[in-house]
Amino acid sequence: MAWYLHFKEIVRQISDPGDEVYVIVASLKTHNKRAAIRSALEDVCQQSASDREIIPCIWEASSSWGIQVADYGLWATQRIMEGRPCPWFEPCVQPTLQSKFAPWGRA
Repeated sequence: MAWYLHFKEIVRQISDPGDEVYVIVASLKTHNKRAAIRSALEDVCQQSASDREIIPCIWEASSSWGIQVADYGLWATQRIMEGRPCPWFEPCVQPTLQSKFAPWGRA
């Protein structure tokens, strides 16, 4: 659900009809969940934008600094949204944060 809610908005913001969009997510170490995660990711990519080709990629987090940066930014944002302190949010994450979306009526 989180991937779907994220992709359906973001894919339209970053691409135009007819574009190829590569969605890169980090793999999990839990082997028994990999097939379910890949299937869910492919399903969400297919549903998100029928006028774009969305190509899901699952990479090891250690293989790309971008995955690690995105994960850290999400972690810091989650802490702030939960009312927990994160000293790196304001100087490192907030300047590049475009939006925060809280489903299910959360502010």
